[in-house]
Amino acid sequence: MLYRDFGKTGWQVGAVGLGTWNIGNQWGAVDDQTAWGTVRAAFGAGMNLFDTAESYGVPNGLSEERLGTALAGIRDRAYLVSKIGNWGKRTGGGIP
Repeated sequence: MLYRDFGKTGWQVGAVGLGTWNIGNQWGAVDDQTAWGTVRAAFGAGMNLFDTAESYGVPNGLSEERLGTALAGIRDRAYLVSKIGNWGKRTGGGIP
C-alpha cells in the first residue's frame, strides 16, 4: 500500500481507502459478519482510511455502526472520513 501525508497532521493514510456505502445495505442486504469482514479485510490489506456518512445505511447510520464495530481494537490505527447533510434521522428527513 502506498501511504501519503495527510496535510500537516503527521498522519500517514493509504492512497486507497474503503467507501462503506455498501455495508449499510444501500445496494441490497449485507449481514453483519460480511460487513465486518469486509472492513477487516481492507485493513488487513493495508487500508487505513474509511469513508462513511450518517446517510449510509438502511436505517440511516448502519454503515457507521458496523464500521465502529469492525474497527474495535484497531481504531487508533484507522482514519475516518465522514460527511453531513440535511437529511436523515437527526434532521427530520430533509427538513433543515
